[in-house]
Amino acid sequence: MAINIITKTTHSAQEATATLADWMSTVADWSMVGITLISVGIAYGAYHTNRKTLEMHREHNRRSVRPNLTKATHTDLRETGIILEMAIVNTGIGPALIRNMRFFLDGKPFNGTGNFGDLAGELLDQCFPADRWERKILFHGTLGEGTGVPANGKKIIASAFFPLKQPQQTFANHMALKKAVLAEDSRAGYAVTYTSVYEQEEWTLSS
Repeated sequence: MAINIITKTTHSAQEATATLADWMSTVADWSMVGITLISVGIAYGAYHTNRKTLEMHREHNRRSVRPNLTKATHTDLRETGIILEMAIVNTGIGPALIRNMRFFLDGKPFNGTGNFGDLAGELLDQCFPADRWERKILFHGTLGEGTGVPANGKKIIASAFFPLKQPQQTFANHMALKKAVLAEDSRAGYAVTYTSVYEQEEWTLSS
C-alpha cells in the first residue's frame, strides 16, 4: 500500500512538472510572438516616420524651387523715341522650364500666316503695321519647349523702337506716344505653360 501511494505521488509530481514545463513553453512561445509583433511594429513605425520625413523633405524641395512667371511690358523713354519691350520675368525662387507658348490677338488665338518666320514678331507686326506706324522691330522670338527662365531672370519676347517725329520733342509728346503704343500693345496676349525642375506640376501664365 505504501508503495502504491509513493508511486501515485511520483506520477502526480511528474505530471505537474510536465504541465508546468508545457505552460512555461507556451508562455515562452507567446512571448516570442509578442516580441516579434513589437519588433514589426517598431520597424513599421520607423519606416512610416522615415517615409513621411522623406515626403516632407521632397515637398520642401519642390516649394523651394517653385518658379513664378509674370508678364512684363516695359517702355523705355529715349531722347529720340520710345522702346517697347514685351517680356516675361520669373519672380519665383527656382528656374522655370517652358512647355509651350500660345499667342492671342484681340482675345482670339493667333496662329499667324507663317510668312514672318516667328509668331512673336508677326504678332508685333499685326499690332503695329508698318503702313500705320513708324517703328523698327528690334527683336522677336517665341519661347520654345525646354527654354529655361532662371529665378529673377527675364526673357524678351519682342521689342520695337518708335521714333518721335521730331527729335527732342517735349515730355508730353513722349507720354502721348507711350500711351498710343501701350494701347495697341494691349491687343496682344500670350499664354505660357511652364513647370519647375521637378516637372511634376504645371502652371500657366495668361496675359
